[in-house]
Amino acid sequence: MKSLDMEEMPYAWVDLVSRNVNNTALATMSTLTPMDVNLPDARNINDAKNTPNQSTQNQIKPFWDGRWNKEFKLDNLGQVMPGSPKHSIWIGEISPNFNPRSELDVVQLEYGLRVKWVKHLEGENYSSERKKELYNTANTLFAVFGKMIFLTILDEGGVNEQ
Repeated sequence: MKSLDMEEMPYAWVDLVSRNVNNTALATMSTLTPMDVNLPDARNINDAKNTPNQSTQNQIKPFWDGRWNKEFKLDNLGQVMPGSPKHSIWIGEISPNFNPRSELDVVQLEYGLRVKWVKHLEGENYSSERKKELYNTANTLFAVFGKMIFLTILDEGGVNEQ
């Protein structure tokens, strides 16, 4: 994994956390579904959903597979491999060689996201209470992200697991 000091927090996480900081559905992770998460608009048109639905077409592509709305799921691990749109949006340079089949890489990614999030918050002029709210929201979303990848590993039967 690349040095965490050199890379920025992917903007997708900053926008997603900001959009969901007051979302009470995130308080109960066991019942949280993709429908509960409020997706922000994409800053880059290439990061937006590919949908004819005008009310959601400007939203950022979610880190989960949008075909499921009851659970956070990927169709396959290739959706978060380096070079994929989801990798460039949600992982990027935090883990440029991310291998979603490697439990170590998944754990390091979650840790890397948390470290970068703390550094991001340190640079913001928010009250300590606001920073705590943003920190807790981000941690919930990072945990959902990691759990989703682990569940996809299980769904694929641990193929090439390292």
